[in-house]
Amino acid sequence: MEIQPNEYNPIPIPEVTEGEPFWLLALGHLTRHNSKIFQLDTSKYDAYETWIRDNVKDKTVCVLGTGVGTLLHLADYYGAKKCIGLDSDNWICVYLKGLYPHMEIHNSNYYKVEWPEADIYLHNGCTQTFLQRAENLNKKVFPPVCNIELVMKTRDDLITDGVMDFSDTHARAYQELGRING
Repeated sequence: MEIQPNEYNPIPIPEVTEGEPFWLLALGHLTRHNSKIFQLDTSKYDAYETWIRDNVKDKTVCVLGTGVGTLLHLADYYGAKKCIGLDSDNWICVYLKGLYPHMEIHNSNYYKVEWPEADIYLHNGCTQTFLQRAENLNKKVFPPVCNIELVMKTRDDLITDGVMDFSDTHARAYQELGRING
């Protein structure tokens, strides 16, 4: 049974700025209790970046299950006119809202709400249930399968510009992880 949109309402995320106590609390929570989300599988994200670079310019992009915002960051980096993110983890939403105040970040479960209107829907791995929901909603998602085909790079081109820019934007989190992990 699919939950109807009026039965499930997203939790509003207050305005937050990077460096403020509420944002720092979110950063601390994520780096201490969910640090694996900051690990980048560069061959996977290079594959996403290649597709995003060629397809998002001047389009509205919605990322379903934002994690720490890698796909949102890449869409913004390559010229999406609007970036929307949905994630069920409120700490992630607070963290992203502080880093990307110009993006629309929603704390909601994309299995339970109507998806915001967008030209492109991105996800980072999924299940057949997810793909069936996309089909039921008549939404096109990328990748249109559960796993993206990896892009193998040469030694001279292992990490692409957008992924490097993402790492720079999230430098505070990586510094904190380094401090915690010694």
